[in-house]
Formats: sequence, structure tokens, C-alpha cells
Amino acid sequence: MISVSMAWRSWLLGPNKAKKAKICHRILHRFRLGRRWLGVRYVFYAVTKAAVIQFSRVIAPHSGIRANSILRGMMNTPMVHAPGVIAAYGGGAEEMVRRRDEQCPMGRMGDVWDVAYAALFLASDEAKYTTGTELVVDGGLTVNCV
Repeated sequence: MISVSMAWRSWLLGPNKAKKAKICHRILHRFRLGRRWLGVRYVFYAVTKAAVIQFSRVIAPHSGIRANSILRGMMNTPMVHAPGVIAAYGGGAEEMVRRRDEQCPMGRMGDVWDVAYAALFLASDEAKYTTGTELVVDGGLTVNCV
């Protein structure tokens, strides 16, 4: 993965000079879906994430860089077991996990491996023709929001 400054440098150099400079040609951003589509209004969060997604779309076709975003849904990570999150669900950790699992069409939250495998695919040569897109990894959660 490369930084935004490296992406701009590569874009300014152009694909041929960037290859000679041995600049990596993959950008991968990841975002949570929960605040994007599921009805919780966090204006600044949504605006900044939309800007980065649009950055990926704009830079992808003109730079020779594969720029993609992963939009992840509800994931069972250590962060969701924080006391504040558990308290927001009004019960213990097991109740919180059960309620979050019920919200997911596949009957369970995803885990870090679900996102990691998506990132691995997008960063691999198997995705050499994939650029300027968003890969949704949410177990069907956004399908229910349409």
C-alpha cells in the first residue's frame, strides 16, 4: 500500500516514470459502513470518507495506479467489546454480540479475516484489472438498506 503523497507523486510523474522510480501502484482504503449507510448521522465522518473514496475514483483512471476502497460492515473485533459499546446495547458482551449478529443478513458479524482477504485480493495480481471501485464486505447488510 502507498501513502497519498506517493500516489500524487506517481500521478504527477505519469505511469511510465513512476514504474522507473519503482513506486508501488496500489492504493487501498478501508471504511466502516455503519456510519455511511445505516442511518447514523456523523457529518464530518461521512464527508471525509466520501472524499477519500472519490479520490480513489479520480486518481485511478489517469495514473496507472490501482486505487480501490473496502467498505466493511459490522465486524466482531476487540473494539466492539469496549465497555462503551457494550453499554450502548444495554446488556452484557454476549447480548451485544447476539444483537449485532441478528442485524446481519448472514446471521453473524464478519471478522478481521473477511476484510483481510478482500484486501489481499485487491492488492494481488489477481485484481490487476480492478481499479476505482469499492468492494463491500458486509455480509449483505447494505442490501437491506436499499
